[in-house]
Amino acid sequence: MANANTSAGAQGPPPQLSPESTPLFSEGISLVLSRWSALQMAIENEWGGRGSRALAEQLGSDIFAWFTQSKETLYIDDLENILDEGMLSLNAMIEDGSIEEVCRPALVIYSQLANPICWMCSMSNSVVIILGCIYASM
Repeated sequence: MANANTSAGAQGPPPQLSPESTPLFSEGISLVLSRWSALQMAIENEWGGRGSRALAEQLGSDIFAWFTQSKETLYIDDLENILDEGMLSLNAMIEDGSIEEVCRPALVIYSQLANPICWMCSMSNSVVIILGCIYASM
């Protein structure tokens, strides 16, 4: 898969989330991961052992940190690698294309929150946008 930048081809550090957007993004990542059936099966069946839920939570933290702390351009391949490594820590090799499907809503949510075209709507409307991105992309 070709590299895809979250900022439509621009190079350099990614845009930063506002303090108001940061918890929304964290919630968005949690919602995306909660809808990923492969991850949920790994947790429920403890494929990574008794600490499977903690490993899944760490995956969410790793994704959040990658988006919010990166000083480099964000490439989708890097996010796919984080997801792949997280699933490998749960003893799951994902080859069904769902990693790519999980990346899409995460990137859309980040892009929407980090690059708002205008903030004419309230933050509650942003939550609706996030949920719409998740359900439309999965």
